[in-house]
Amino acid sequence: MTEKVKIPELVKEMDDQMEEIPVFYNRETGEYVGVREKFLHYVESGFQLDDFSSDEEKNEYELAEEILTTGKYLRIPSNYDIYEWEIIIDFIQKQGDESIKNELMDAINGSDPFRRFKEKVLQNDVTRDWFRFKRKRFAEIAKYWCEGQKIGYREN
Repeated sequence: MTEKVKIPELVKEMDDQMEEIPVFYNRETGEYVGVREKFLHYVESGFQLDDFSSDEEKNEYELAEEILTTGKYLRIPSNYDIYEWEIIIDFIQKQGDESIKNELMDAINGSDPFRRFKEKVLQNDVTRDWFRFKRKRFAEIAKYWCEGQKIGYREN
């Protein structure tokens, strides 16, 4: 078993992951690995290593197979688990300045709300507050995940 999960590292992995490339935590090494979703499906569908021609595909297939068959990997919270929309709403509601609160709320009620929210955060000079708030919420999710997986964690 590896040392405790470092919450800042887990938060970074949660924030950086792409939807089509889930990230897994290796309980034995403490490393994070990403594998394309399609390779997980290939393993589940019964594909074999010989079905792939390039070394890159074979390596990714082997990693996907190891993830699904060994039990030493845990999928970290994904975008579906994080609910960034709720984090944005909470951030807006906690704004003390009513004009900023109104601008941010207007931004998320139109088309392309995530992009418009980020633009308004920049325009209203609350970028640092937003990232601090988001990081804190991600850290709470990360701790909850660790507790649910029965693995230790440390704050730094």
